[in-house]
Amino acid sequence: MPETAAYVQSAIKAVTGLDSHGERPHRAGDYAFNNIGISSFFMLSSTMPDALRAEKGYYTVGGCGGNIAWHTEHDLIDIADKDILLRDIKVYAQAVLGVANAEILPFDWRRATSEFAATVASYQKAAGRAFDLGPARQAIADLDRALRRLRRAVEAGTIAADRANAIILGLARILVPINSTREPRFRHDPAVPIPPLPTLSVANDIRTMPKELRGFARAQLTRGQNRVVAALRAAIKLIATAA
Repeated sequence: MPETAAYVQSAIKAVTGLDSHGERPHRAGDYAFNNIGISSFFMLSSTMPDALRAEKGYYTVGGCGGNIAWHTEHDLIDIADKDILLRDIKVYAQAVLGVANAEILPFDWRRATSEFAATVASYQKAAGRAFDLGPARQAIADLDRALRRLRRAVEAGTIAADRANAIILGLARILVPINSTREPRFRHDPAVPIPPLPTLSVANDIRTMPKELRGFARAQLTRGQNRVVAALRAAIKLIATAA
């Protein structure tokens, strides 16, 4: 997730000495807590390179390091490369211990607002004049300013660590669901890709829809934008409690 990406990359670098990159998490069991708002780290770790998979003639699977024994009766301990498995365990341990021992949780919510801004800009470009995402754009900018104030307070030591951490966790409860779910808190979305800020994603299609459907799309976008703006305003109010 954007707020944890830099921290996770630093943990991987500390253990392996390697640079890494992430991608938007897929909707799967590893990310089963999006609806209740938990910032997450990993879905897959070490996986064989595409060239090696092609050399072995393997089809693509979602786990087991890319070995097609995944989710079959052949998925046994001898499939694992013990050196890579140990390295992965060390990466996980580094990531967990770093959070457990941090005075201030190392999650950067400005990474999330940056992603939100880029997402809304993309949706607005697709929608053109068919729908105005200005309220969402303004709410994102307002939240980003509030997050800058929070960061300055943390760096100046004018907010207690326990209060700062409570706010950081509270932000996850608000912001992870709007970026990762369509369903409400106690339901699961289908195990299919969820676009960023999903309640706004119909903006990608509104201009190419038949005219008789665009009114429905505008209503859907209005509701979706209301959800996003309400969440962002709630996040701003939460940050204001740090004062």
